[in-house]
Formats: sequence, structure tokens, C-alpha cells
Amino acid sequence: MPYNENGHPAPTGCPLELDSQPAAQTSHDQYIGGTDNFSDDASPLSYDDANSLRYQLHGIELPEGIDRDRFVALLTAGVRDCLIRELDALAEKRARKSAALVVADAKPWGEVGRAVAQRRAWLVANPWAKRVIA
Repeated sequence: MPYNENGHPAPTGCPLELDSQPAAQTSHDQYIGGTDNFSDDASPLSYDDANSLRYQLHGIELPEGIDRDRFVALLTAGVRDCLIRELDALAEKRARKSAALVVADAKPWGEVGRAVAQRRAWLVANPWAKRVIA
């Protein structure tokens, strides 16, 4: 089994291109401060991308001592999480649309438009009544 410069088993048969540069060393304080790559601020993986990645990594040769069933379960859980995020975003979008439709139906917008037009016409006819904010 090949090993990398840190003495860890190197991935073999990995379909992903890995940088040849070693990862920059980061302090523990950076992770506590919320600058890690796993925060919610990072753009999440889409379901399609996660599922594609799962199938790419499914047949990878695993280091000794790593249970394949657990590895596949972890990949599947990641894909499921991506799907749940996308479904939650869709549900939120639908809820906002529904709320917007309720608001739109709640007011007689024709009457509101006429009232605004009448007020504007009245203010043009009575310029002394304009409100001045200092």
C-alpha cells in the first residue's frame, strides 16, 4: 500500500484529482472561530453532485481496517443530507409563494391603487400640504 508524505495511506483507485500540494496547516482556533470548510456558509453540495460523488467513491480501495459497509453508509447518509437540504429549500420556497398569494388576495388592490392616485392628485392640487421631514 502506498503512503503519502505524512505517513498516512495514500488513496488508490480514487477517481478524484487530488492536489499535489500538501494542505496548509491550520490552528485549532480557526475551527473554533467558525472558519472551517464545513460551516453552513459554504455552498452545499447538490443532491446530483453528491450522488455522483457517492458512486465514484463506492468502489474505491479502502485502507486496511476500514469497514466497507460503514463507508458506504456514510456516503449514503451524506447524499441523504443533501437531498433533505434541497427538499427543505423547496418547501421554504413554496411556503413563501403561498404566503405571498395570501397577502396578494387579502387587499383589494384596485381600491388601493385608486386611493394612492387620489392622494397624489390632491397633493398636486394642494402643494401647501406636502409633509416636510427635517
